[in-house]
Amino acid sequence: MDLIALPPGLAPEADTARSVEDLFRAAYHEYHYLDDLHRTDRHRFLAHRDGRVVGYATARVVGTRAVLANLLVHPSLRGSGLGRQLETARSGRLRELGLSLYTSCTCEDGGSQRLKWSIGMRPVALRIGYRRGVAHAGSWGSSVVFTDETPEVGPVGEDRIHEDAERGRTRWIGADPDPAPLRGIPGYVELLTGASGAARLHEDPGAVYAGVDLDLETGTWLYSFQLRNAAYRAGLAERPVVLRAPAEVFVPVEPQEVA
Repeated sequence: MDLIALPPGLAPEADTARSVEDLFRAAYHEYHYLDDLHRTDRHRFLAHRDGRVVGYATARVVGTRAVLANLLVHPSLRGSGLGRQLETARSGRLRELGLSLYTSCTCEDGGSQRLKWSIGMRPVALRIGYRRGVAHAGSWGSSVVFTDETPEVGPVGEDRIHEDAERGRTRWIGADPDPAPLRGIPGYVELLTGASGAARLHEDPGAVYAGVDLDLETGTWLYSFQLRNAAYRAGLAERPVVLRAPAEVFVPVEPQEVA
């Protein structure tokens, strides 16, 4: 098994890119980030075996942070320790560069979350019904946000709405949250706000506190809430796996709502 690190500025060769695409298709029902293969601003870590890519991990640098993504292992090699090798190589290299780590992990099982715990990252937010159609057709998978920082909520900045129609996600950022215009949206809806906005949303029965999450545009941690809409209910119905140990780490969703 060969493990290769490609720094930013280098894209995979054509044969390697095709092999990575095959790996994505073997690992997921549908994946929306294949265009990332052609970007040259990513750190990439590839595991080769018998002339094909069997493991793949990436990260992009945003300010002083590395946003981890795409940790894939071929289904035939899951449980072999390859995922841990990739994660150790990736996190070690990024920390050598003085970067803190940020990512979200799947909730179909606990494997990805265990890896993040093992490299010193901790959960700070939960996204229910965030991953539409990725694991299998019609699924509304969930994810846990991890970081190795100690988040401190900062200033909110200007109001913004980001809509991702392809992935069925809406993110609203602002100091004075008004969920009313967003309640009819069936997909995942997240609201990021400061202390005064969080106090109001805590009183809203249609919103659930999700923890703290990062506004990557400004590099600011904010309080995160999710609307209890169709995506939220569908995500709960998938019975997401959320690891809660050690006990002193708080995962901000009511225990009766998460299996």
